[in-house]
Amino acid sequence: WRCLDCIGRPSFCGECCRGAHLRQPFHRVETWNKTHYSPNWLWAAGVCIYLGHDGKPCP
Repeated sequence: WRCLDCIGRPSFCGECCRGAHLRQPFHRVETWNKTHYSPNWLWAAGVCIYLGHDGKPCP
């Protein structure tokens, strides 16, 4: 995973990408596919936006 919007375009594993973007859900990310980076979505890394319950999943 690589973020196009974070300063320095850092690379992450999937879990770290999710953790780093829980509060940055609109950043654009890419994933490495053995020859080049391809656009991807943060939901594929597990980022989810909860709109109710103070930002937590429904009970």
